[in-house]
Amino acid sequence: MWLKFGVAPDGQLVCVEDVGSGKTKLKCPYCYGELTAKKGRVKQHRFALEF
Repeated sequence: MWLKFGVAPDGQLVCVEDVGSGKTKLKCPYCYGELTAKKGRVKQHRFALEF
């Protein structure tokens, strides 16, 4: 299962389809870590944690 939603600074949930590829200002809804949008051509679009 891929992470498809992030939390915006105003508290709204944002879908990965609504952002550009790369670093975002969104946070993980579970651990509040920073998210990077992964939007390639092979795998499903998703968020990854930024370490």
